[in-house]
Amino acid sequence: MDQNPDTDIRTEFAETIHQAFPDDVLVLVMDIQESYLAEVFPRLKARLLQLEDTAIRYERDPQGGPGWSAGEGRLPPDSPEEIPDPADLDRPYSYYLFFVAPTAEMFRFGAEDPDDHEEGSLTVGYCVALSVLAPVAMIALTHMEEDHFTHTIPDIVPDDVEDADGRCIGIADFCREKLPEEGIRTLHDLRERIIATLEPFAVKVIPEEELKKRVPWLKLPGMGFLGRAQVDLTVRDAFFFWGF
Repeated sequence: MDQNPDTDIRTEFAETIHQAFPDDVLVLVMDIQESYLAEVFPRLKARLLQLEDTAIRYERDPQGGPGWSAGEGRLPPDSPEEIPDPADLDRPYSYYLFFVAPTAEMFRFGAEDPDDHEEGSLTVGYCVALSVLAPVAMIALTHMEEDHFTHTIPDIVPDDVEDADGRCIGIADFCREKLPEEGIRTLHDLRERIIATLEPFAVKVIPEEELKKRVPWLKLPGMGFLGRAQVDLTVRDAFFFWGF
């Protein structure tokens, strides 16, 4: 495979993009049950659930549903009882999403009583996105807000945080301002533990600087695609997008 002279994408990721989109068109057409993710998912989720002092606070499966079960072996085939009502589903995604957060109280802001959610709270953690197209993942520092009735939907593009003074600041700056050094170290350690959890399943976490690189040969289809309609698609766009 010739390397495109207009990009400096690492060869392993460039080759994976070519394999995922042999026609160089960004489309999500595949049988989820035949993907690598279906093969490893039950064991991978079980390992994430075993991370100490950590909880999975939210998850969403590629069909836009509430998530798959952990366990041993491969995901079972779909059955009529397991197929959710389409009305209960969000749009489909090219990735499975977890929001993983430390359980220590320092990572939860807003509610004075840890058991009282009515006034609302904000939890800091990581979105872990597992692409269904290839064994790659991305990890994004983000947050989730919740109260007694509802919660925000964390995702791979983090929203800014509005602090008590009404300022909207990025999540990284929020953490630097609000967390002690111990908290920053804990977040860094959690990210490394997530990476170590994915490694036995041959899932590679794409570095942030790699996610931003252009994929000049990859194009949007003429129809049937929703998402960030930018002219120059990036590595992140190639592996982590949504459609219908």
